[in-house]
Amino acid sequence: MQRRDLLATLGGIGAVGLAGCLNRGAAGTSRSRHVSIVNQDSIAEDHEIRIHAEVLDSTITDAHPATLRISTTNEGPKRAISVRAGHCDLFNRGRGGSDEPSGLWLYRAEITDSMDRKGNRWVPDRSPDQHRAYATYGCIPMEYEPGESIRTEYEVWDDYQVSGYLQPGTYRWEEDIHIWEDATVTAGNPSKTTISWGFSLAVEKPD
Repeated sequence: MQRRDLLATLGGIGAVGLAGCLNRGAAGTSRSRHVSIVNQDSIAEDHEIRIHAEVLDSTITDAHPATLRISTTNEGPKRAISVRAGHCDLFNRGRGGSDEPSGLWLYRAEITDSMDRKGNRWVPDRSPDQHRAYATYGCIPMEYEPGESIRTEYEVWDDYQVSGYLQPGTYRWEEDIHIWEDATVTAGNPSKTTISWGFSLAVEKPD
């Protein structure tokens, strides 16, 4: 009788322990998010340039952020365009933050390799009142061959200066792209054509 009572007690402890593990697991997934592109601007055909955003990894977990790729393709003759690879890509430096509303930030993967984050959250480990700092460098137009494309991958992080964490909603980015008919143009020459392009990203909590 006492042995049966002991086994029942141990079984109860096991159930409580298991429930505790399940609860911790649920808490661990509370930071998960799903992202998707809900719309992106079209560009008039006569500009002969195509910009396309796509989601590569749509799920944000403690282990990895969501990732996007933005491609810029010259569908016209040889010429110069303001979008470059690396430091002079779209949404670089201070333009990485979402415009409407603020709350998200796009970082290239090579930048985040050297960034500290807060615990398991995809947000820089910085005080909200800490000023943003960016490398100082100039961006010159890039010579594009017909059909040439530049692709840049971004990680989706939370903005450390905005309260909350990856708040569900729809966020928009927009930037101007400059086009020169002279492929060898140098910095400082005004572009013949300037267009605006943007896209919107939805953030949702999984069911």
